[in-house]
Amino acid sequence: MAIILKKKKVGGSNKNQTLPKNDLVKGHNETSEQSCVAPFIDKLSVVIEPPAHMVHDVYEVLLETFFDPSSAYKEAGIGAKKGYRAARRIALDSLENAKKWPLIQANYDKKHKSVERIRLEFVPVDLKHQGLAELNHALLEILEGGWAAVVQHGRVTRIDIAVDLQDVLMDSFLTLPPQAISRTQWASNGQLQTIALGKSKGNQTLVYDRGAKRNAMGQAWKGISGVRVERRLVGQSFPLLTLSELANPFSSLKLVENLPPPPDGETQAKAPWQWLMFCDSVQVRGLSNALSLLPKDRRQRYKKHLAAHGKLWWQPDQIWSHWPTVAKELLAA
Repeated sequence: MAIILKKKKVGGSNKNQTLPKNDLVKGHNETSEQSCVAPFIDKLSVVIEPPAHMVHDVYEVLLETFFDPSSAYKEAGIGAKKGYRAARRIALDSLENAKKWPLIQANYDKKHKSVERIRLEFVPVDLKHQGLAELNHALLEILEGGWAAVVQHGRVTRIDIAVDLQDVLMDSFLTLPPQAISRTQWASNGQLQTIALGKSKGNQTLVYDRGAKRNAMGQAWKGISGVRVERRLVGQSFPLLTLSELANPFSSLKLVENLPPPPDGETQAKAPWQWLMFCDSVQVRGLSNALSLLPKDRRQRYKKHLAAHGKLWWQPDQIWSHWPTVAKELLAA
């Protein structure tokens, strides 16, 4: 791996030409069977480890830029280092909220004057094309090639991928995970707001009401109502260049009707109360926990029945068909 340092630092301004607008997130109409939305990246963390013969040069130019008040690299605040020696926020003109500026961290050795590791974290969907252009310009102050150098040599350590489903209500469907996993849910005033599948320290799926989440954080919400399905992949280590090859993180998640009619065979002559009791259990315990209480054969039959009644607007394969374009546009920014 080779990282070529720029011989002369570029000036402090990080303005750039506005790139053509390209909306990666399409609208969704719950009544349309064929509507399909595109996924987007809600968070991306990339790590670069300079090769041994470059660590000194990287050290010289990076520290000069980090501590130059006229550069785009600003104080990141308490707690931003998170195990790194230095941390800065990269100021972007197109982002008024400084909390949304990309975070860059570095580990370096003063004694040997070397940089061992650089980490970049940002939210591509917030930056959009103009913000990515400004980020590239700022990175040119450190690396020749800017963002292209990060793409070529960086490794993804975390990526959050999301889908927004407009005009969908949290109580209008059930989440059917592929297997028994930890499930947590939050509600307010009797209205379901968030479902978390999996532990927060590992790979996790979040399904939540976008407006309710913002309101809970004390932020006014004027956006389009609907549900966000978000897959958080942590502990990753794959080349950023291979982003388009990422497997569909939504493929195993099923969003199903709440609740469908009983399965075949659960007739009046048999035991209709079993399905009714299961439905009541779902309302109290949630789908995953209610299923876990059933005998194995009934649990498998009910899961198969529920999966056959998926919501028509939730089509993971169609959604993921947009991913190569999303990845390509980010890598080429």
